[in-house]
Amino acid sequence: MEVIAECKLICRKRNGERIPVTLRLGKPFLSSDVDWACPVAAEGLYQHLTNIHGVDSFQALVLAQGLLRNLMQGEIESGSTFHWPESGEQMSIEDLFGKAL
Repeated sequence: MEVIAECKLICRKRNGERIPVTLRLGKPFLSSDVDWACPVAAEGLYQHLTNIHGVDSFQALVLAQGLLRNLMQGEIESGSTFHWPESGEQMSIEDLFGKAL
């Protein structure tokens, strides 16, 4: 994966376990004659995520970012919290992805 964006976080599970997490978005690439793919990773939470496909590079990238947002939201709904690694301060989904429209 040719990484174009990366964010390091700490996930604190409901049981208190602290897991280093690295979110990554890869550079979208032409996957076929009709679609694009964007590599995505959430290391520490998921061992392997499949490339996200879209009709063009922009859509593939936006959908990949949306997947990371949804995966983090699912962790929060199961009782986890996310923290900035440097300060330890708790962060919200909006801190990372902005306010949902």
